[in-house]
Amino acid sequence: MNISPVVIPTLNRYEHLKKCIESLRNNSLAKDTELYISVDYPPEEKYRVGYDEIVQYLSNPIEGFKNVTVFFQEENLGASENGHFLYTKAFEDHDSLIFTEDDNIFSSNFLEYMNKMMELYRNDRSVYAVTGYRWPFKLEKRAESFRSSYISAWGCGLWKDRVEEFECFRREELVHYLKKSSNRSKFKSWSYHVYKQAVYVACEKHHMQIYRKNTADKVYRDADFIVEMYMHIRRLQVIVPYVSKVRNMGHDGSGENCDDSNSLIFDEQEIDSRDHFEICEAVDLNEDELSKLSSFHENNDKTGLKERIKLNLMLALGL
Repeated sequence: MNISPVVIPTLNRYEHLKKCIESLRNNSLAKDTELYISVDYPPEEKYRVGYDEIVQYLSNPIEGFKNVTVFFQEENLGASENGHFLYTKAFEDHDSLIFTEDDNIFSSNFLEYMNKMMELYRNDRSVYAVTGYRWPFKLEKRAESFRSSYISAWGCGLWKDRVEEFECFRREELVHYLKKSSNRSKFKSWSYHVYKQAVYVACEKHHMQIYRKNTADKVYRDADFIVEMYMHIRRLQVIVPYVSKVRNMGHDGSGENCDDSNSLIFDEQEIDSRDHFEICEAVDLNEDELSKLSSFHENNDKTGLKERIKLNLMLALGL
C-alpha cells in the first residue's frame, strides 16, 4: 500500500500543533508516514510568542514517524501560500499527500483510512479527494463512507494529478459555465452559497484574494469554495467517512477563517474510536441524507433579496 505523507502548515498555534502531531503519532501507520511541516514567518509581533514556542518544539526531534522535514520560512507567505509551498515540496517525491491544518485532532485509524481509501480510488477520475472529516450533523451510519460534492480540507487526501488539473482551472471556464441559464439553475439548486461565491469570482468582485501570489498567470487558490465550484462544474466528488476521523479545534478564535461562535459543535464532535476498519466502497447518499447535508452546508448562507438582485445584475453586466 502506498503511504502518503502528511503536510502541516503552521505559524504560532503551539498547543494546537503539538496535539495534532501527538494524535497522528497514535496511528499505527505513523511509523511509515513522513511529515512535512512549514512554519510561516510572523506577519506581526503579536504572533511572535507562539511562533517562538513552535520553533523551539520543532528544533527537537519529532519521534514516531518515518521522517519529519521542517521548513522555516524567512518571510510571511500567508496560510494558503504556506500550504501550497508544502504541496510543492511533498509532490517532488510523492504522487499523493494528506493535507491538514495544525488545529486538527485525529482518530487512531485516520492514517489507515486515508491511505486505504486513496489507494481504492486512485484511478477513479470522478473522485477529486478523500477527506477524513465529516460535518457535525446527525447521520446514521450505514457504510464506512459516502460520496459528496462538498469538500472539507480538515484532513484531506489529494493526488498530484488531480491538483495539477485543478490548477489549470481558469475564470474563462467558470464564465462560460455561468452564461448558460440551465447551468445556473443547477448550480443554485445544488448550493446557493457556492453559486453566490462563483458569481463574485466570475465577475472579479470577490472580497477575498482568490488567486495565488507571485504568479504571472491567474491561478486559483485552493480555498474550499473555489474547489467546490470547480468540482461542481467538472462533476467531481470526494469520499467522506460516515463517522468523522477528524475533530477540528480551531473554532477558538485562534485561526484565520474560523471564529468561536460554534466552538462546541466542532471541538466536542464525536470521532471514530476504533483502531482499524474494514475497507469498502463508498455509497451514494439517499434523499434524506442529501437533504441533511445540504441544510448543514447552506446554514451559514445569509443571502437576502437585495444581494440576490445584485448578483443577477452582476451576471447581466459583468459576463
